[in-house]
Amino acid sequence: MRTLALFLASIVPCSVSVAAPSNTPSKASIVDHPIRVVLVNMSGQRRQIRLKSGDLDLPIGTWVAIDSHVGATLYIVSDTNRSVDEQLVIKRGDDASILRVR
Repeated sequence: MRTLALFLASIVPCSVSVAAPSNTPSKASIVDHPIRVVLVNMSGQRRQIRLKSGDLDLPIGTWVAIDSHVGATLYIVSDTNRSVDEQLVIKRGDDASILRVR
């Protein structure tokens, strides 16, 4: 009986599972509630975070905590230097660390 089961398992086509690419968010990785992200300006220059509600100043060397979602993009800009245009994507686990802005 066991041999018959092994034989049938070997001839029946198996199902193939395909993993989603790592840059595509899956439903399991989406966090519905906001997480607290701590940013610190390490550039020595003026930096700001562009939010929907307006720009938030990042004082040099001071921790700034904001609420965000996993997968959200924070835009780092400067009102004194137009060449500064960085994007910071919030990842799972960023709520447990300090993110440095350069």
